[in-house]
Amino acid sequence: MTQALFLTAAYLLGSIPTAVWLSRRLGKDVRTVGSGNAGATNMLRTFGWKVGLATFLIDMLKGYAAVQWPIWAGFELSSPWQLALGTAAVIGHIFPIWARFRGGKGVATLVGVMLALDPIAAAITLGGVIAVIALSRYVSLGSLVGGLLFAALYAYFHSSNPTARGIWILPVIIIITHRENIRRLLRGQERKLGEKAG
Repeated sequence: MTQALFLTAAYLLGSIPTAVWLSRRLGKDVRTVGSGNAGATNMLRTFGWKVGLATFLIDMLKGYAAVQWPIWAGFELSSPWQLALGTAAVIGHIFPIWARFRGGKGVATLVGVMLALDPIAAAITLGGVIAVIALSRYVSLGSLVGGLLFAALYAYFHSSNPTARGIWILPVIIIITHRENIRRLLRGQERKLGEKAG
């Protein structure tokens, strides 16, 4: 029962639709402009870097807190359960109950989960992501590389842990949510960082 409550709480926390609520306060629903995605990148393109950064940080905090709050409350959680809570938060971000199940792609929330699961692997991953985005100017490519790189690093650092196998669920989720981006990347039609929303 306790574990079910933790999972539910993680999903509800991940469901907080940061981009939707912030954009509505600014006079628009972010899901009706630009790419239509309720995430930090579309917020950046539509409302500027300050709003985009605020969205990213809040969504990241959701993922971090979803994994950590039971620990803060004094409960001991195994790493598989920490991964389960993080996955629930990412799914909540993608399918938020508070926004009719139309959310973002889960990347910022995943960053928070990564920091909670393994801050060293997360820091290395973020460095790699920044390098990919700086060189290619494709945020989607950086997100895809980041998901795979973190899973690989986590599996390497924790090879004797059963979570090392389950960790691959995270990049799989990111690949699924970015399937349209992958198609556009392959066609050379993906929008680059710095290009305004249409």
